[in-house]
Amino acid sequence: MSALVLQNNALWHIFEDFTVSILLSACFLIYAIRNNNELNKKLTREITKINSHDTSYASEAQKIFSMVNNITTKVVQRSDFDQQSVSNESEANSTNESETNLRDSSSNSSPSSSSGSSNLSGILDITSDIKICFKQHFD
Repeated sequence: MSALVLQNNALWHIFEDFTVSILLSACFLIYAIRNNNELNKKLTREITKINSHDTSYASEAQKIFSMVNNITTKVVQRSDFDQQSVSNESEANSTNESETNLRDSSSNSSPSSSSGSSNLSGILDITSDIKICFKQHFD
């Protein structure tokens, strides 16, 4: 026999000894790949669920933030109206007081009205605090 045939026979015997190991390794590799694909599919489904929950939370927070903005706008509009009313009332009071002073020559003072700006600033502070909390939580 030639050296090449002897070498092939030796390689065949080595291969015969490891055939079972090679087949087991191949089976394990196929099993691992299949499980990896199934695991990837499961993980992808879970990630999709989590992302959809995150999206719903973000949209809900956006709705709440929008409501807070609407409330703030209404409070500011009401404040402007109240300030205008107070200004008009103050002018009317001063006009009435001037007329009374001219007629009676006495120092009767009419009651002064409160502006209510302390209530307004408290409400604006609360709404700005709510905005800050939402921005910190959802950013």
